[in-house]
Parts: sequence; C-alpha cells; structure tokens
Amino acid sequence: MKNLFMFLLMLLFLSSLENKSFGQWIHSNGPYGGNVKCIVIDEGNLFAGSFGKGIFLSTNNGELWTSINEDLANISINSIAVNDSIIIAGTWEGIFVSTNKGVDWKVSDTALGEIVKSVAIFDSTIFVGTWYNGLFISTDNGANWTKVDNGIPESSRVESIIVIQNKIYVGFYEEIFESTNKGKNWASIGLIQKGIRTMTTDGISLFVGTDTGVYKYTPDDKKWLELGLKSNHIMALAVKDNVLYAGGFSAQGIFISKNNGISWESVNNGLTDKYVTALMIKDDHIFAGTEYGGIFLSTNSGSNWTPMNNGFIHANIQVLYADNNPNDGCNLYAGIYHNGISISNDEGDYWRYINNGITNSNLRTISCFQDNNEEKNIFIGDDNGHIYRSVDDGNLWEKSDSGIQSYININTIVTCGTDLLTGTNHGIYHSTNNGRFWSVVNNGLEKDAIINSLVVKDMNIYAGIYGRGVFVSYDNGSSWNKLNNGLSNIYIQKIAVAGNNLFVGTHGGGVFTSSDEGMNWQQVNNGLTYLNISALMATDTIIFTSMYKSVFYSTDYGNNWILANEFPEIISSLAYSDSHLFVGTSNGVWKRPLPEIITSVEGKKELLPSNCSLEQNYPNPFNSTTKIQYSVSESELIQIKVYNMLGEEIAILVDEEKTSGTYEVEFNANNLSSGIYLYSLEAGNFSEVKKLILLK
Repeated sequence: MKNLFMFLLMLLFLSSLENKSFGQWIHSNGPYGGNVKCIVIDEGNLFAGSFGKGIFLSTNNGELWTSINEDLANISINSIAVNDSIIIAGTWEGIFVSTNKGVDWKVSDTALGEIVKSVAIFDSTIFVGTWYNGLFISTDNGANWTKVDNGIPESSRVESIIVIQNKIYVGFYEEIFESTNKGKNWASIGLIQKGIRTMTTDGISLFVGTDTGVYKYTPDDKKWLELGLKSNHIMALAVKDNVLYAGGFSAQGIFISKNNGISWESVNNGLTDKYVTALMIKDDHIFAGTEYGGIFLSTNSGSNWTPMNNGFIHANIQVLYADNNPNDGCNLYAGIYHNGISISNDEGDYWRYINNGITNSNLRTISCFQDNNEEKNIFIGDDNGHIYRSVDDGNLWEKSDSGIQSYININTIVTCGTDLLTGTNHGIYHSTNNGRFWSVVNNGLEKDAIINSLVVKDMNIYAGIYGRGVFVSYDNGSSWNKLNNGLSNIYIQKIAVAGNNLFVGTHGGGVFTSSDEGMNWQQVNNGLTYLNISALMATDTIIFTSMYKSVFYSTDYGNNWILANEFPEIISSLAYSDSHLFVGTSNGVWKRPLPEIITSVEGKKELLPSNCSLEQNYPNPFNSTTKIQYSVSESELIQIKVYNMLGEEIAILVDEEKTSGTYEVEFNANNLSSGIYLYSLEAGNFSEVKKLILLK
C-alpha cells in the first residue's frame, strides 16, 4: 500500500508540471483583476499570491505586475514569506521554495499533501501552518519538516503566524499560542473561540482580526483589548504610526481607526470590490488585495483607492458581449465577478474599467440597442435588481430600473421593436420608454419563474425558463404560451437563433433545436461530450456552445458538433466579432480567429478521444458531491478509485469495461471528513492521478 501511495504522489507531482497546449487560442491582455490571497513586501519588491494563478511580482509599487509562475501555474497561494533570496510559498498544494527570487520553484516533498495557510521565517527557521494538521518547522530551507506538538494542538487549523521581536505567535482558528524560545515550547495566550483569521504587529503589540472583530494584545502586561468591528469578519489588518486598517469579508470594505479602536471610519472611495483579503503598507503606499477586483492602492491614508492591476490578469468573467457596429468596429464588454464592467475597443488587446455610476458590481447581462433616435444604448443588469443604462459607451451609467423588484437577478435584456424586456429570477418585465419604467408581464407564466434567456425572432419573443421549458409571446410580452413538445429536458440555460432555427441549451440535456417556431423540438447532441450548457450563441450559419471547459461548434444546424478546444478554466460565456470568437472564463478572456477555428478541424472524420485522460473534478473544493470527467481511447477495463492521504482506498467509482468515449462519474463524500483526497484512473498501461479537496 505504501508503494502504491508513493506512486500516486509521484504521478500527481509530475502531472502538475505539465505544460498543456490550448490550440491557437490567445489569452487577451485583460481584463485585469482577480482573487488576491496575500501581499508581501521585500526590499522594494511586491509579491502578490493569487487564488489559482500562482504569484505575481511588481518592482515599481504595483504599476506593473509580472507572473513568476513557471512552476506555480494554476496553484492557489495562501501565504508568502521572504528571507534574503529565499521565498517560501504556502499553497493548496503544499510548500514551494525558491532560492533565486522566484525564478525557479521546487516543491517541498515532505509537506506535499497539506493545505498550507500561513508561513513565517524567524532567523533560519521556517514555520508553516496547515489547514487541518497543525504546525510544522524546517531548519534547512524546507528540505525537511518536523511536526510541532509541544504544548499546541496537533490537528488544528492554523490561520496566521507572526514574529514580534523574539517571540513567535501562532493563530489557530480557535486560540492563539506564544513561543519565547524559537518554537521549542508553546503556551496559550487566549482569545478562545473568536474565530482567528489574521494577525499583524506594530513591532510591539499584536493585533488580531477575527470573525467577531479586532483585538489587541500587549505582551508586556499580557492583556487583551477589544477594538470593535464586532459584526465584521476581519480577514486583513495593517498598522502604521498608530493608525490601524482593517478589511474583511462582510462586503463593507476597509475601515480605519486613529484612536486605538475607539471609533472606526469607512474608507472605500474607489474600492469597487469591498471583499478585502489582504492589506500591506509600504512607506505611504497602502495596498489592498481583494477577493475579485485584484489589487488597489491608496497614497492618502485610505481616502482614495486606485486599481493597480496592470499585468495582474486573473479576472473571473461572468458575461461577455460583443457590439459589432459597422461604424466603430467591435466593442467588447466583459462583466467581471464582483468587479463591474470592462471594455476593449481593439478585440482584447487593451481593456479599461467603466464603472462610473455603478453601485453593485456583480453583473449578469450586457446588451446594446439603438433607441428611437438611432443612438446607441448599453444596458447592464446585476444580481440586486438594478439595471443601468449608458449612452456614452459606458463612461457614465445611470439607473434605469424603476418598477423592478429589489434583490433579484437581472439575467437577460432584449429589445422587441421599440420595447425592452428583461428576464429575471422572478419573471419578466416590460418597458415601453427605453427602460425608464418597467412593468411585470407574467400572464401565462408560473409564479417566480426563473428566466435565464430571452430572444426575439420575427417579433415573437421566446423565453427560456429554468425547470419549466420554453414559452413564447406573440403580443410583445402581454401573454405567454408553453412550447415544450419534444423538449425532454426543461432546465433551459440559453436560447439562440440561427437562420430559421431556434436552439436551446439545457442543464443536463444538451442542445435542442426547432425548425417550426418552437412547436416541436429535437435533441441534437451528436459529438457533445458534456450536456450542461453554459453558453449558446449563433451566427446565421454557425452555432457555438460551451460546457464546463469545452467549446463546440456546428455548421449544419446542430446535427453534428465539433470540438473547437478545451480550456484550463471554466467557461461562462461566448461572444464573437466579424473576425474572432471570444471565450469568457474564470481566468479572463480568450480569443481565436473564426476562420482558424473552422479550417483547423476541416476533414475530421470522428470525435472519439485519441488518448485517455482524467479531468479535474468539478467543483473543487466541494462539499459532499463532485463530478469527475474522463476519456477512454479504446475499449478496455477502466478503474477509478479514491484514496486518502495515507494511501488507503476510500471508494471505487468505476470498475468495468468502457468503449472509446468521454464519461462522467459522481463522487459522493457525505461520509468523509474534510481534507485532501486522491483519485486515480487506470486504463491498460495508462495511469493518472489528481487531487480533490473536500471542505464541509
């Protein structure tokens, strides 16, 4: 069993170093931003650890960021510690060490398999805190590790480690411990059951951010002082010149206190993402890392914040829209998760944010129309019942949602003649005055219908409703009729029009088409390998669809689908210009010339996999259930097994002969505890192993 386990670990490590090719797709130069987990300063260099995209470096106060990820690609960084030329990175994949300023990284094998939350260096000793297995130390630059158990919990979750003068403090989630002899012995200093998240220091006192506010500890008198912000989950702290900065996960942004926590002031001007994950001060520069919006800088004590994300390309794209205007070319708009909207006027080579006037930054839909005066109107909808309208290419936005219920999802906006309709998760609204006022038009629809998509064809309006199928209105939305004949899956995600045909993408049923205005539907999934449709888009002759990490297209109205490419990221949306197809993913926007997509697969005779492969489970991390996709190149016995980190077999998911094709299996971990597990695919001489993370 031990030999098997070491073999699995070796396979896992080697697979993490693979350099995968994604055809001729180009990662566009933005939009900038993304999930920042930590920021560290060393001799004028800024290091930013990201979720899923490794480490970025700036040598000019954040004006430009460069990825230093040759060995850390697609790895989530929780913490970074720097000592001279040595950089220690604590990640979801264990510990990585660089001895040449981040040029090269090596995995620390003995720590492989641990989720490392925090790292600190004291003299020549490295302290590492793990997610669920306590504290480790190394005295040889990470070559070997020793578990620490003298006076501290052995299996608890370490959130933060900090050194103050000659003392080391370890913040477990449940309690804080102190060592005065370089980690040989430890003693509790209290703050029990407060939910420890982060720690910082002014060189004398210890400041702690928790799930119940901010606390201060003075080592000399060994007393705790409560500093307020009780209703905030404090994830980040920084202090300088007796001024304390705090940020957290309560979507309230950054607070500042100039009187030792007696009072706090909100300082969020310019901070578009108020989920703050990291704070760091360098001279008069205050850097804030956020959950979705990347890195922000203030040079006036937090009064104003400016995005500093040039080169930090890690934005989570929710929606893409291409406005193909013959007069001014293609304007490409991207709605970024919790970070508003960005525009590119040159097909992705340069992006800029256009959030002036937007109060809620989590967008769900973008549309462009000509009004009665033939002026361009851009409409965007968010997840809070707001619709915004711009008449100047997004330079200024004004609310245009009078009559719409608050706190609902605006999923789609279309125009029918001179009228507007919007589909929400609480039915359909109609406007006859360019969005100034909206009224409910749900006659014929069931209560609280979730409208995921609307399209207009020959003045008929078609609505895709999740769990209820397709409905049509022949009278501008006044009444609705069901059109589900032949539609065996009614969980509609998207609707599109190609020529005289209607297409719907479903959750779990793939694609259906109708050639008679929706009266009858036929399932058309030949060639599709995954049936949960995330995006569906059509020109007059070509239909594009995406699912999970794959893009397919059809040139024969859905009778056959051809794989255009697979991506390393989850796909959320598609858009196209006259020359390119654009793909919005959890890692920015990708693009590829349309003629290249079609000609690159010309002459393909079959879509069966040429190699065996094992995909990363989704979602990951997961709670209770996750799905695993795998491909088989020829008929043979297939085994998919799950192991714990001791190498013990937990489950057998597949143990049977499979023919060539792509398959999916669900793993139910209801009876397992949180932690890291391995799953492997064995097919003849082929073996592959990946890691999955269960978080309950």
